[in-house]
Amino acid sequence: TLTTHLRSLEPLSQMSASDQEAIRWIAQHVPKDAVILNTIKDVEAGVFIGGAGQWIPALTGHTILFPALALTEDVLNPAISDRLQIMSALEARRASDEAFVELLNAYHVRYVFLSPRMMHARRVLFPPIGPEQFFSSPQYRLAYQQGDTYVFSLTRSK
Repeated sequence: TLTTHLRSLEPLSQMSASDQEAIRWIAQHVPKDAVILNTIKDVEAGVFIGGAGQWIPALTGHTILFPALALTEDVLNPAISDRLQIMSALEARRASDEAFVELLNAYHVRYVFLSPRMMHARRVLFPPIGPEQFFSSPQYRLAYQQGDTYVFSLTRSK
């Protein structure tokens, strides 16, 4: 039945209690004009999904780099390909590279939201992004942590 199917999806929830607390923290402590980098996965060519970070605009009014309604787009469009370079750089653990930080600055990103939970996907182009590369870089400061959910701020932005 439909009810049974919906209950079977519960373990795949894309938002944990830690994610909810982090998003509440964002609502209370992050300036409204701050853009937040959230992460995505590629489901198939040109179709992307997000995780708990997708809820930030609806729950806080803040802008995220990968809004849910803009994820299925022409990946050859320069605006989209630049944003996908951000995900590729994260996957390659290049968060501290000057070119990466400049790209974040071009999109006015001031915070990074990391959570291991993502919407269910059949395949993964971009694996979950861990916090290690942000902890090891002077470009970022841990602003908030609850469990395995992190919010980092950029220490320098233009």
